[in-house]
Amino acid sequence: MPNGGRAFALLSAHAARSPTTELAWHLVPGPLGGYPDLSEIGVEADPACLDDANRYVDRDNGTVTDIKTGLIWLKQAFCGALTFNSTFAAGSQLVAQLADGQCGLSDSSSPGDWRLPTKEEWEATWDTGCPSPTITDTTGTACFAAGSPFTNMPPAANRGFRSSTLDGADVSQYIVANLDNGTSFSFPRAAAPGFILWPVRDR
Repeated sequence: MPNGGRAFALLSAHAARSPTTELAWHLVPGPLGGYPDLSEIGVEADPACLDDANRYVDRDNGTVTDIKTGLIWLKQAFCGALTFNSTFAAGSQLVAQLADGQCGLSDSSSPGDWRLPTKEEWEATWDTGCPSPTITDTTGTACFAAGSPFTNMPPAANRGFRSSTLDGADVSQYIVANLDNGTSFSFPRAAAPGFILWPVRDR
């Protein structure tokens, strides 16, 4: 959440003749900085914003929010419905069709909301100080443990995950994130089977 801000939010209410009150937000400079406690004026923050202690927040709807990057991840690192026995194009289309009701989701997401992470987004997730898989636990301060926060993590030596990034030196290949050791490598786009599909969506 923003802190030490250079502006504070000023809420102004404009009364109308109807029972509905129109609320308008304005960002204005202020000497105190920071932001108001929205709960005091009846505005609820996103649940993920309410957890300042952990890097990952389980939203109890089949998704996990990464507070550090802002990405929303599918809670299941491997969902059987997202078969990796597919080419790069077919796999990307499969991810794009993911929606509420699939892979444990109850998040009201629709086809087109989900995508594959980029190479840079994978790198922002890695902690190379951890053994396989090279990601942290819920707190972001220790190494991953089963269910903390993700489920269905594939076994070691099988933790290659697709990115949406093409190899800049050879666009017939795409980048694979290797969570066994926190590195990446290229793989042919036309090859099948490929690697695991672990979708993300933006906030």
